[in-house]
Amino acid sequence: MIIKNENFFVGEFNSAGNAKFIELLRNRPKNLFAELDKITSDSNYSTIFVHKLSWSTPKDRLELAEILWKAFGINGELNSHAGNTNVWNWLSAKLFETLVKGDMKYVIKRKGEEIERWVLLETSRSFHRHHVSGPFVAYRNNWPNVHGALSQLVGPVLELSEVAERTAGKREMAYGNVAALSTLLYVDPKTRKIRTGITDKSGEAQQLSKFFKQLDLTVDYEAMSVRELLDFLPSNFSELVKKVKKENPHLR
Repeated sequence: MIIKNENFFVGEFNSAGNAKFIELLRNRPKNLFAELDKITSDSNYSTIFVHKLSWSTPKDRLELAEILWKAFGINGELNSHAGNTNVWNWLSAKLFETLVKGDMKYVIKRKGEEIERWVLLETSRSFHRHHVSGPFVAYRNNWPNVHGALSQLVGPVLELSEVAERTAGKREMAYGNVAALSTLLYVDPKTRKIRTGITDKSGEAQQLSKFFKQLDLTVDYEAMSVRELLDFLPSNFSELVKKVKKENPHLR
């Protein structure tokens, strides 16, 4: 069932629900959507809470994060469940048909994608890649300065940009001033999209990730201001730094 603008009760999977969800994702049967509807309502697989999520169709990862924050954020009724992987897996299954827009051809085409894009496992090391909880975690990690997390939150819900992968994938880069630095470097302030032509060029996100990884044991870069971080970047970032300072005179 495709959910548009409505409130629905949230639940959580038990171990059987998680196992069934994984099985369905791996096999992707023709009646996948109906099966997902079944396991998110069947008491053999799920427990339904008394709290609802107010849902509207998000146009991007940022809007999805904002919707989830209202329910799972600091003042949300579901805040106590924000760290529960069984809830995120249930919600992922509940929203699956909605997020893929009921397109079974797309679902079959993506059969080989990582299970962890939809299911959080106890052994997961890539929580940021999860289509549903990933945007929420980026939003929560940077609250109240969520603008600083835009490099992790711009773009379609089901597409994780290279910039988001590099930024959100390293804990020290996923929040605070380093996350804000990534946003300044890679997000166009006018379009609020990832800058065009940023891949495979000097100062790309992979180079930023490698640079900070080299500093992990020698420099407390998490304590540095955004201006200090900008000035600390090596020469291969010079063109991007120049652009950022032109767009943000207070950082000159």
